[in-house]
Amino acid sequence: TVESFSLLMNECAKNFGCTNSFFITPNGLDSSINEKENVSTAVDMGIILSIAVQNKEFLEITQLPSYSFKEITGKRNIIVNNKNQMLSSYDGMISGKTGFTNKAGYCYVGAAKRDKRTFIVVVLGSGWPPNKSYKWSDAHSLLDYGFDHFHYKEIDYENVNIPFTVPIKKGIGEDGELMYEIPFRLPDIKSCLLRDDISYTAKIYYRPELCPPILKNDVIGKVKIYINKELVKEYLVCSQENVEKYKMWHKIWDLVC
Repeated sequence: TVESFSLLMNECAKNFGCTNSFFITPNGLDSSINEKENVSTAVDMGIILSIAVQNKEFLEITQLPSYSFKEITGKRNIIVNNKNQMLSSYDGMISGKTGFTNKAGYCYVGAAKRDKRTFIVVVLGSGWPPNKSYKWSDAHSLLDYGFDHFHYKEIDYENVNIPFTVPIKKGIGEDGELMYEIPFRLPDIKSCLLRDDISYTAKIYYRPELCPPILKNDVIGKVKIYINKELVKEYLVCSQENVEKYKMWHKIWDLVC
């Protein structure tokens, strides 16, 4: 039913992190139930499309210029045309969806990809009749800004002063020597998509009392990437070698030797 499908939509949206959406019907038209309206936000729409474009079938469907099918009895042929003009007017456009309601005005969500950079654009309330073309010019301007001002920056760990060892309680290394710190392998983070005038900071976090035994590739901490003090990414860091627990016989051996 429409009602049960809408419940699934709300559940999925909540799991995606869409905190300001409430869906009553799948079509998105203005509607209300129990004093709650069919609503969403630009941020939530962007989150949903960013997940949708990871689905190959979704991309194939939304990139079709048109599609024809027969009415269930086979007596009538129906042709539907894709109204996403940006597929043909904007370089790198990979998906998108138009929309209009009396309350929301002309709306558009779209995704464009160039040089391994993918941007999501969302415009809501982008004019009301007769200004049907505003959404196209607004979306063009926003995407141009993204491609012009956001580029991948190489992450230089030396520059952000991340150490390459973390302290541990006394342990025995693979060479039999005492160890008070363990080297770790940094995650494979080569670059981060940033606006040209924005810089990043990277910090490592680990438990202050790391106790052996520790196995090679065990997770021993995290590297967190911040932009303007806001956490944008985090990656696990793993030990580079095995560390055995310092046992009684090690103490005896130390005393004898």
